[in-house]
Amino acid sequence: MRPLLEGEAATFLGAQVGFNVVPPLSTLVELTEIGLKIVRSKLAPWQRLDALKTFFYPSTVHLQRMGTFPKSDWARVDRILRPEIKATLYLPQEASGEYIYGSTKRGCCGIRILAEDADIAAVDSAFKLYTSPDLRVASDAADHAEEVTRRRISKDPSVLEVASYLSGEDEGVIRTTRGSGVSSVWSRARNASKRLNVEWTLGGAPSITHEGTVLGAKHRRAVMRSVRFSALGSWDPANDAFLRVLCSRSYGTLMRKLCPHHVIYILNTLLVYGKFSLFFFFLIFIFTVTFFFF
Repeated sequence: MRPLLEGEAATFLGAQVGFNVVPPLSTLVELTEIGLKIVRSKLAPWQRLDALKTFFYPSTVHLQRMGTFPKSDWARVDRILRPEIKATLYLPQEASGEYIYGSTKRGCCGIRILAEDADIAAVDSAFKLYTSPDLRVASDAADHAEEVTRRRISKDPSVLEVASYLSGEDEGVIRTTRGSGVSSVWSRARNASKRLNVEWTLGGAPSITHEGTVLGAKHRRAVMRSVRFSALGSWDPANDAFLRVLCSRSYGTLMRKLCPHHVIYILNTLLVYGKFSLFFFFLIFIFTVTFFFF
């Protein structure tokens, strides 16, 4: 058996293990090319979106859970795919991304943001380990999280200090110490929780809180869905300033009421499944002509 050198890696359960592993960027390039082939294909727009959701985005989840690539690499893939997705939907490149990435329950397309998914997957994986129904796995996860926190604060941590560490807090004893520089499941979960404003509670029954929603062990399978769509698809108050310049107050009020409405969800559902696509594009054309010329 040959020992691995620094920078070399072996693949175990689909993840690379080794010392100072350099992830193969060729894998990320292949994923990007697959996504581009789908959105540039001759399929109908709704078929391209369906293929992305069915084949492309699920293929990235394992790499995100393993932390194979940093968030910046996933953000680069998002930037490459975003113009092509807008072209698929016949949207101008200056159009807001809210319609693309918002929840389908709010009438949006529900396209996932890989950079955001990488953070959500990090939190979700750590929480699933901590709340595993296998008592041995849950115990080992708790011991590992405590060990990582101990290395950070240089003393035996309490349960509250472990929760503070996983929540991404930088106050108190955590602020006076520096990280070890070694990445782990728990350090990735800490950084992701800080960016997503996720708060961990480990006293008693473990739970996480995001945007006022408390997720316990029985909700462990709903973490990714709950965090991803907790704030997407609703009306953004920042749009009000733009609407005041673009149109009258009455029309702006109508837009605020219409965008989160269930009617938009129904129309978007029909569009996603390819029903009455030509009719919808005709309505959009008539609306545009009416708005700008009359």
